[in-house]
Amino acid sequence: MTTRVLGPDDVTTYRRIRLEALRSDPAAFCSTHEREAAFDDATFAERLAGYEGRPGAVIVDDAAGVPAAVVATV
Repeated sequence: MTTRVLGPDDVTTYRRIRLEALRSDPAAFCSTHEREAAFDDATFAERLAGYEGRPGAVIVDDAAGVPAAVVATV
């Protein structure tokens, strides 16, 4: 497994992975695909910077250069 922390230029990657996770495993989240699909890129960028004023990191499994999973820490 190769992991990396997403940065400000990874909004599209984060959005794609997050929305797929919400669609495929909705019980694992306190949100819905429908709700977050309506968010703009600025909302996803804010989440990459932290959550509710707390610093954090969004880490992806970047196996074979194709981000496939996400873990967020706060």
